[in-house]
Amino acid sequence: MAFVMNASVEIMALARNHGLTAYDASYLALAIRESSALASFDRRLNEAATAEGVVLFA
Repeated sequence: MAFVMNASVEIMALARNHGLTAYDASYLALAIRESSALASFDRRLNEAATAEGVVLFA
């Protein structure tokens, strides 16, 4: 249960800090957690990913 709570807090913080929906922030959180690239056509999500140091899949 602690993992779910920590993930929820992380997702909501990313959403708030970058003006993302929780849905988009969850993908960003997963990319951060797994150190993986992110593929998206969403400008705001891509900007947030870049700000968080996530590589964008081209």
